[in-house]
Amino acid sequence: MVKVTPEATRRCYELMAPLIEDGAKELGALYSAEQLELVMDFLRATTALQTRHTERLRALRGQ
Repeated sequence: MVKVTPEATRRCYELMAPLIEDGAKELGALYSAEQLELVMDFLRATTALQTRHTERLRALRGQ
């Protein structure tokens, strides 16, 4: 098991903070909360579809 230390958490946040902040500013200015929810719903649905078909293809490989 791997446990993330407070130092690792801090360092990861330092690396990701600019992306998080820019995303909030730039995407928040372009899209409403409702539009972003729609995009998230679309991404969840396409991820589920791709996962399902990846599993289907893996099952075919085993035949």
